[in-house]
Amino acid sequence: QDEKTQAALVLGILATASPENQAAIVRAGAVAQLVQLLESELLEARGQAAVALRALAANNTYNKVAIVRAGAIPALIGLLKEDAVEVQEVAAGALQTLAETNNQVEIAQAGAIVPLVALLKDERPGVREEAAGALVILALNADNQAAIAQVGAVPLLVDLLRDEAPEVREQAAAALRNLAAESADNQGAIARAGALTPLAELLKDDLLGVREEALAALRNLASAGGEQAEA
Repeated sequence: QDEKTQAALVLGILATASPENQAAIVRAGAVAQLVQLLESELLEARGQAAVALRALAANNTYNKVAIVRAGAIPALIGLLKEDAVEVQEVAAGALQTLAETNNQVEIAQAGAIVPLVALLKDERPGVREEAAGALVILALNADNQAAIAQVGAVPLLVDLLRDEAPEVREQAAAALRNLAAESADNQGAIARAGALTPLAELLKDDLLGVREEALAALRNLASAGGEQAEA
């Protein structure tokens, strides 16, 4: 393993261990180097850098701001568009975490929506889950709601309601829930795409999270307003 890749791996593990570690790593100036590593020629280096940035950003608003300021968003979107699948998966996950702090518009404007929607069709369940999960957060913004629907996400998300992986079913239902909230256009599009039957079937799903998101999505489709899910 390359030294920088190894360092990124260790930083990711340390950042996951405690908030104190997260703060210390950022204070030591690691963010800029990790963002730089997202553009490394080594595939493993790019992947470990994205994992480490996600770990640094988790539940930490200050770190999310620092990571975005260091230019992580366009670099991560670059990985989403043209990289090995395992790197696309961790890039989508990092963007999902960064989007949780008012970066939804910036991430969308930088071009994340189209590649995320494309990844909904990926053959790997982990990639489908991370892509749908990132769209859940981006759809908290009204402009993004419209943009996500316009690029063809709705029928793909409806298909994912019957995905073999329960985590994918849950994220797809959550994404449709947020897309439907206070948007008559999206409510109509989701209903026309055939979402009602699979959502009703998910009310009997083995997983509680799937049942809850399906119920919330159906509520939003049935109402003029609707509440959104944070994740």
